[in-house]
Amino acid sequence: MRTFGNLFIGINSSIRKYEERTAINIESQPLQQYEQRIENILWGMGPFATQYISFSEKIYLILSAGINLEQGNGEFISDALDLTNGLNQNISKRSVRDIHVTTGFDLGIGYLITQSIGVNLSIQTISYQRQSIRTGPQRFEEIAPPSLSLFIDSSSNQVTNFMSRPIFHVGLFFALGTWRY
Repeated sequence: MRTFGNLFIGINSSIRKYEERTAINIESQPLQQYEQRIENILWGMGPFATQYISFSEKIYLILSAGINLEQGNGEFISDALDLTNGLNQNISKRSVRDIHVTTGFDLGIGYLITQSIGVNLSIQTISYQRQSIRTGPQRFEEIAPPSLSLFIDSSSNQVTNFMSRPIFHVGLFFALGTWRY
């Protein structure tokens, strides 16, 4: 009996950092450019199911599906760039709370180092993500124009594939025991 059977069901944990930037130009201020960005670190966990298909004693094809709930507290920052002198000024900083629910399907390959430890590399072939984001109160007196002094409270849904947004996973897997039916 092999240490790794065909199907594993478990709970994963994740940590990820991301940054989103948006450039804003206001017609009444042609020599001023604004940029808003979100910087965040998300912590998450969720259930997964992974099917291992053996190619040889040590190499496996991996098919995996899972759901992940991630959340984090980061910053929503607005900057102003004066195009005449190149000076960049931070004009607004707010806290941001971010919640993501993601489900996806991965395809990968695994290699057994020993009978109970292996490494894997996979790519997320397709995923669905729901994001909810909300900004908190300002951190200091804002000097932003009213059109930039916005609170964000939004939700979005997104379906992606490996061509539009490639996501790779690298990991270790451990056999903690075997089940008998």
